[in-house]
Amino acid sequence: MGTGYVRNDTSNNIADGNVINASDLDGEFDAVQAAFNASTGHSHDGTTGEGPQIQTTGLADDAVTGDKIDSTTTITAASFVGPLTGNVAGNVTGDVTGNADTATALATARTIAGNSFDGTSNISIATTDLTDVTTTATEVNVIDGDTTATATTLVGADRVVVNDAGTMKQVAMTDVQTYVDANATITESQISDLQSYLTSFTETNDLTAAVTWADVPDENITASSVTQHQAALSITESQISDLQSYITGYTVTEADVTDHQAALSITESQISDLGTYVATSDIGSTVQAYDADTAKTDVAQSFTASQRGTVTADNDGSFDLNASNYFTCTPTGAIDIAFTNETAGQTGMILLVNTTPQVVTVAADVFLSDADLTTINVAGTYLMSYYCPDGTNVYLSATPALTEGS
Repeated sequence: MGTGYVRNDTSNNIADGNVINASDLDGEFDAVQAAFNASTGHSHDGTTGEGPQIQTTGLADDAVTGDKIDSTTTITAASFVGPLTGNVAGNVTGDVTGNADTATALATARTIAGNSFDGTSNISIATTDLTDVTTTATEVNVIDGDTTATATTLVGADRVVVNDAGTMKQVAMTDVQTYVDANATITESQISDLQSYLTSFTETNDLTAAVTWADVPDENITASSVTQHQAALSITESQISDLQSYITGYTVTEADVTDHQAALSITESQISDLGTYVATSDIGSTVQAYDADTAKTDVAQSFTASQRGTVTADNDGSFDLNASNYFTCTPTGAIDIAFTNETAGQTGMILLVNTTPQVVTVAADVFLSDADLTTINVAGTYLMSYYCPDGTNVYLSATPALTEGS
C-alpha cells in the first residue's frame, strides 16, 4: 500500500485564530506531495487503506491505468480514443467501429435468396431461389458458352437473343428473316464469280451408277459431259405444270428479253416439235387461226361487213362503260345520270324511255345543257349521245321527244 497523507501540523498551529508560520505550511505541503508521489504515494484505487476510488472524469490522459480500476467498476465516457486492450465483459452500449476478433453466429439470422443464413455455415443459392428468375442451370450454361449442339427445326415463332442497343431481347425468327430480306444484296461481282465457277465445273466420274453432288469434283463438269448424259434426262408433266405456275407469277420485261436475246435461238426441229405440241383441234378454239382479214387495233381498218355492239339495259341511270357502248334506260323512279369506268375516247348512245315521267338529274363530271335537261324531264322517248374525252368527264346531248311515224 502506498504512503498515505499524514498531517504534519500535529500541534494544530494551522487553525482559526492562530498565528500560522511558514514552516507549518511548508511541512503540510510536503506531506501532501508525499501522499501523491508516483512511486510511493497513495494509489486511490478504492481498496482498503488506499483512499476512495478516483473516477476518470476530469483526470488528465493516462492518469488512471487499467490495473488501478476495479473490475466491477462501470466506466462511462462520451468516447474512447485509440485501441481498447483487454477483456470486456458485459454489454457495450453505443456504436463500435472495427471488427470483432471472433464471432460464432449472427444474433439474428438473415434470409438470403430464400435461405436462412446466421454465419455458422455456408449456404447454396440455386437459380430457382432468385426472385423473377425462371432460368435453369442448363440455360445459364448455354449463355455462358456451352457448345453442345441440339438438332432443331427452326420455325418462325422460335426466338434468338440479341443485344438491342444495350438491352437484351428475344427476337422471333420471322424478324430475323425480315431483316435479312431487307438488307441482303447480291452484287454484280458475286454473280460474275458464280458464272466463272459454273464455267469451270467439269465432270469425269462414272455416272452409270447412282452418284451425289459430293461425288463430283467441282472442276469436272463440262458442256460435253452434260451433252453426253442428256438422253438420261426427262421432264415430267407435273414439272412443266410447276414451271408454268412459276412463269405465270413472273412478269417478263423488255429488259429481260433484251439481256438474253443473244443467247436465244430456235431451230427448225424445235419449230416442228412445237407444231406437234399444238394440236390441230386447238386451232380455232384455244388457238386463234390465222386470218388475213383479222382486224388490228393499231392500224386504219376498212370494214366491208356490218359491225354491231351489244345493247345493255340499265334502268337506274348509272352506266358502266366497261359493259357496252350502247344502253337503254326506262326509269321507274328518279335517276341521277352517272358513268363508271370512263375511258378517254369512248362514245356511244343511250335510249331514254321516260314516259312516266320520272325526275332526271345529272351527276358531277356529267355535262348536259339546261335546255336538254328540261326536255328529258317531260314525258317522252329521247336518244342521247355521250362522249368521254379524258377518262373523267362525260358530255351528253339529247334529241327532242321522238314520235313514231305512221
